[in-house]
Amino acid sequence: MANRPLPVAAAVALFLITRAVSFFVVTTGDAVGHYRHYDDALRGQSVRQLYESEVERVEYPPLSIPVMMAVGRLADALPDSAMSLLRFRATPPASVAEARYQLAFAFVAVAFDSALFAAVWFVARSLSPREALGERLAIYAVGGALFAPILYDRLDLYVGAFALAAVVAVAKGRPTLAFVALAVGTAFKLVPVLLLPVACFAAAMRAVGPAGTVIPSLIPTARNALVAGLILAVYPILSFARLGPKSFDFLSYHSSRGLEVESVYAWPVLLIEPLTRILDDFHSHTLHGPLATNVARVVPVVSVVALLAAYGIAARAMLRVKNHSEWLPTLAGTCVLVWLAFVLTNKVGSPQYGLWFLPLVPLLPRQGRVATAFFAMALLFTVVYPGLYHHVTGGAIGGEPLEFAGPTRLGYALLILRSLCLVAMTAAVGRILWIGPRPSGTVA
Repeated sequence: MANRPLPVAAAVALFLITRAVSFFVVTTGDAVGHYRHYDDALRGQSVRQLYESEVERVEYPPLSIPVMMAVGRLADALPDSAMSLLRFRATPPASVAEARYQLAFAFVAVAFDSALFAAVWFVARSLSPREALGERLAIYAVGGALFAPILYDRLDLYVGAFALAAVVAVAKGRPTLAFVALAVGTAFKLVPVLLLPVACFAAAMRAVGPAGTVIPSLIPTARNALVAGLILAVYPILSFARLGPKSFDFLSYHSSRGLEVESVYAWPVLLIEPLTRILDDFHSHTLHGPLATNVARVVPVVSVVALLAAYGIAARAMLRVKNHSEWLPTLAGTCVLVWLAFVLTNKVGSPQYGLWFLPLVPLLPRQGRVATAFFAMALLFTVVYPGLYHHVTGGAIGGEPLEFAGPTRLGYALLILRSLCLVAMTAAVGRILWIGPRPSGTVA
């Protein structure tokens, strides 16, 4: 890759073309309708009343709600002609109000996506080799293109920005800013909290100096953990004070979910226990049956073990950093690995989780292998949903809640391939962190 560098202009052109296709043609618009539902509900009540409502449970942390409301206010300002801009989408909006909200959400998402592309550009300029800048930007452009149907239809595009901000802050010796970024991200979508241990240890190791050891870093790590904990505590304190105890009910909402059909556990369970039912609940397709229930109970233990393993590999990688120029790609890799461990072992296999990695993967060392694994993972995520999702769930067979027949043979093949791609991506990132950085001048 370094011998024949991709021009930055080509990466920019690729970004603009793929984003135009995503915006005007392939965006699904299904999740945006869910966000609009919350915005409509808040027209006649406060955020606290929304969380305290007995009609339905809110599934999002408090900081995501203002984003949905802000999009709604922007939608109010758009003209009725908004529908004409979305007429080429595979599933055009059914009403002017729906079109306005979809368009407003897409406008905000496009602006944020462009800002992330610019941020990756700015950050990647400092990475070696300099000639690989075009390739790094192309990874962002292609990765987003492979998630095109959901890129401008999910809040998850924003999640990676919190990780990117934390990575840059730690690499620049500003750990407090990293803790703030991750705390704010936790209040927005919760999963950035998984990166706080990485940030605490990385900041301590950076302060200790090149090729430090564990013992001298223990006190700085403990100090960082205390500071990070105090910063993170601001979120639950404010949430409890302003919105009441019900503002934490989204935690029980997600903990009570069963295995989603896209999770890596689903297809083995369905093969072993064919009578397992697939029901439309929790805004997803969930497995119901004795084996599915038992597996769902042990998933948290599996996730904890996987995360501990990821933290161990991350710590080993950070212990081997020899100069400041290695911190940024190493930190990006550790964040990707921790999130991959969570996605791989989580009982919910939502495709939007792949968007978290979009601004981080271009910063990794040896982009060739990891980029290939990332592209394969993104492609399979999108082929499964929304591409051939009807093969994954099977046809609806009625009932309340709505029941589905289950995967076809093609559906099983897609789910297995999706799981393998996720494993391959995790293994690729874990490998480069385990091996450590190559000498300056190599990227593939």
